Amino acid sequence: MKQHGKAKLLNAADWPSFVETVRPIYEDFELRSCSEPARKPEEVRFKFYLMSGFRDAEGRFVTWRDVDFKAHGCACHR
Repeated sequence: MKQHGKAKLLNAADWPSFVETVRPIYEDFELRSCSEPARKPEEVRFKFYLMSGFRDAEGRFVTWRDVDFKAHGCACHR
């Protein structure tokens, strides 16, 4: 808009606030200690989240139709 002569449409208070969340980085021994006491279904779920990079809500709603076995990935990430 500035290029077309419409400058100063927003005030400083109009800008969204942004806070960058610092995510913890886990070491291998910490990940092993989380998965060792898990039962088999929990271990599979833990490894799925770890290896897919899905967040909680994404992982809860993924289905087998979302898995692309030919491309070794997830169809929902394209």
